[in-house]
Amino acid sequence: MRVMLKPVMHILAVSVLAGGTLPAAAQPAVEPDPPAAQPEPQPDEAAPAPTREELVERLADPEYAVRAGATAALLRDNTLDEPALRAMLELPTSSDPERRRRLLIVAEHHLMRAIIRAWTEENTPIGVRESAAVGFSYNPLLPDKNPYGEDAGLIILATMPGFPGYAYLQPGDVVLSIDGKTTRVGTIESVRRWVRSAIGAHLDGGTVRMTIQRGEDTLELAMACIGIDALNEMYTTTGDGSTVRRANAQRTLDDALARLTAGLPAPEESLPDPEAPEAPADPK
Repeated sequence: MRVMLKPVMHILAVSVLAGGTLPAAAQPAVEPDPPAAQPEPQPDEAAPAPTREELVERLADPEYAVRAGATAALLRDNTLDEPALRAMLELPTSSDPERRRRLLIVAEHHLMRAIIRAWTEENTPIGVRESAAVGFSYNPLLPDKNPYGEDAGLIILATMPGFPGYAYLQPGDVVLSIDGKTTRVGTIESVRRWVRSAIGAHLDGGTVRMTIQRGEDTLELAMACIGIDALNEMYTTTGDGSTVRRANAQRTLDDALARLTAGLPAPEESLPDPEAPEAPADPK
């Protein structure tokens, strides 16, 4: 019997290799083939940042959110200098009134940044860093009036061109925390002291972080501060509490704007400025 098993097994093996099948009793259990390996999902590649020309095009988009987003991106682009601003203003589409209006908002901010930088370099001793400012005015929001939590907050009223607050904050924003810290003090003056202490803890060039509520969105913002002496040199508070640009700073800005816009064609038509007027505040 041992001799006869080998030819039988050999025949069965040949039959299988030739395409036959084993008898049911002899057919081995076959494991199903594993499913084909699926390629690992690849993370979406980051979309390239829009060019300046693309951002200028978006300044007149029918959607407000697109216009506002493009304006914010240009305000936060600290590489924009006078030649770059002029190049954008000379684009063929820049005569559109909405684009022109928003480009001039961007230009005012970056020209003021240059004025502030020049003043700071001239008037700050080498190696000295002063206490910081962000450049906004606000009303304190006491804990019992804050719909977003049990702590005190700030309602942003206005921001100052040339300072980081102008590029990151908007009137109506509610500041919920500064550098991750909150306060539950119950008086207006206590809130003001907290704000001065929180921002004043930074030096010129330091980064202040804020959590803000903007409509239904909670945002985390980080912005580089500018020295408070520059803020006091460029802006002042009037008798009614409004924050205005000082005369010398305004004259310097007017000269820079005149130089920037010299020879440009007039916009197609004029539009009223829909921006909210500056409100009484405590500039910080």
